[in-house]
Amino acid sequence: MTEILLRELTRSDIDWMATAGQRRIFAAGATVLEAEATDYDMYLILEGALALLLPGAEEMQELSVLSSGDILGSFFLFNSYSFPVTVQAKEASLLLAIPQSVMLDKLQKDEAFSARFFRAMALLLAHRQQEIIQRSPRSLVIQSLFEKGMLSTFSCLQDGDLCWFCSRGQVQRVEPGWRIPEGKPLDALYILLKGSLAMLVCNQQRQALSLAFGAVESTAADCVAELQPGEILGVTQMLGLGTNPYAIEATVDSLLLAVPLSQLNTQLQADPGFASRLYRALASVTADRTQRILLRLRTERISAPTMSQMRNESEALGVEVLQQMSVARAKFNWLLKQLDVKV
Repeated sequence: MTEILLRELTRSDIDWMATAGQRRIFAAGATVLEAEATDYDMYLILEGALALLLPGAEEMQELSVLSSGDILGSFFLFNSYSFPVTVQAKEASLLLAIPQSVMLDKLQKDEAFSARFFRAMALLLAHRQQEIIQRSPRSLVIQSLFEKGMLSTFSCLQDGDLCWFCSRGQVQRVEPGWRIPEGKPLDALYILLKGSLAMLVCNQQRQALSLAFGAVESTAADCVAELQPGEILGVTQMLGLGTNPYAIEATVDSLLLAVPLSQLNTQLQADPGFASRLYRALASVTADRTQRILLRLRTERISAPTMSQMRNESEALGVEVLQQMSVARAKFNWLLKQLDVKV
């Protein structure tokens, strides 16, 4: 992932991070982060490799490996998540540790840095999410929890941003069975206004060009997420990660707001504040979905008493999160009103 940071960040961004952080060396086998940690630094992996480990009744399961250029411990940037897995060094590793308070202060005060950093985070998290899904059981089904999809999106945006979306977007009505096939390029960013969409991963690996030109027939697919109103589609395409890796299918009558990517990219270049908030929203959406996948995988591996305890802990939303959710719901309702969408 080294190329992502070097491509997205400027020299001054890198110099600031190098000055703000402290270099730490972890020996092979050392624990970097414990599962359920809430007070932790953000780590940039300079050298070495770290393993993401799922706890189990008997042994830990390796889920993914982070390498040079990956950023670890960024969940605190998105609604104060606790860390869902244990992280251990697979080999001697050199990390750059930046305290939470220092990073949050920089992101708040420097819009241009914030835009570049959150775009890089969205890219890194999208890569990580795709890898985890590919290595996870195909039967995995992720349900939206506590309106976090809406919270992730609308808690980051301002009223002026929503006005811009209203002026540039078009409302589209889709019926059950409507589908965006995997591999097809998208020309818009979509916000789900009403209804429900399924995010599907096909059971067979197929070439992107064959998918795009319809040279292969649709095959059975597993649902990996049920998307609820307030969630964003088309993040992969917008970030330049290639064509859409998932199929999206309407399960009920639904309404979408389609914002052309050509106009969106122009606005991102012209307004650093808008770019900072939108890229943070995209990174937050991806972090939320990754978090849900990891929590579901943990649930499948741990004993019944521990599962019950974890469920109770996850339902104990803090006051700050509840306030953010209330604001996000109000903003989303305002957007629906401006678009004359009745729920």
